[in-house]
Amino acid sequence: MYKYIASLMLLVFFTSCKDNGNSSNYNNDSVVFETMELEAMQKYNESPADAIPLFQKLVEKARELGDLPKAGMANLNLAGIYEETLGDYASAVKYSKAALEDWTAVDDKKEIANVLKYLGYVQGLNNNAAEGEMNINKAIEMYEGMDYLPGVAISHLNMAKVKLHQGDLTTALEYAKMSKSYWRDTENQARMFDANLVAIDIYKQQGKNSTVLKLINENKDIARGTSIGKMALDKFETHVRVEDK
Repeated sequence: MYKYIASLMLLVFFTSCKDNGNSSNYNNDSVVFETMELEAMQKYNESPADAIPLFQKLVEKARELGDLPKAGMANLNLAGIYEETLGDYASAVKYSKAALEDWTAVDDKKEIANVLKYLGYVQGLNNNAAEGEMNINKAIEMYEGMDYLPGVAISHLNMAKVKLHQGDLTTALEYAKMSKSYWRDTENQARMFDANLVAIDIYKQQGKNSTVLKLINENKDIARGTSIGKMALDKFETHVRVEDK
């Protein structure tokens, strides 16, 4: 049996509470907001698409409270649902841009970089590779300025996905290898699993079946001992079923 966890790439758990003095009105509003958050997350676990109206209400409520970071989180969750569940990349871009505006307003550099690397990815899937690559490169530059190498490695994999979507297999593979190299050096098996998934797609298109099989076996070993995101595990099991035919 493979271990798996719920996808956490985009579904952000809202656990922080804004300190706004002793205002009873804010405290009451924050309780209402936390209840709305729980409802949205519960609905997401049942049916992500059905959680869209709840996350939209969270954005409205967060802005009403003046809590732009939480509005940014909710917008990014909306982007993730549209991308991962519905394949609606235009809407994913729309909500990613809204999240970017929220984080830019509070000048949170790390969160700005986090959104840029994702925005660039969904822009690439939405056939706007030039702008997408530009935003991923901006994220890489910001992460390097913070010396935050995990962000760089994730950005490299996002770039690999954009290049793969364009059909540029050679460059896609270069970025996937850079990402995997970092995760191997830091012994992050779950991230190696993700990088292998992209590499499997690339090698399949290149007709390198022996390399595909090698990476499938590597991911099988990883999945037996490491918690893997459900969506990544589902995609991998699709690869395995195809290879077994």
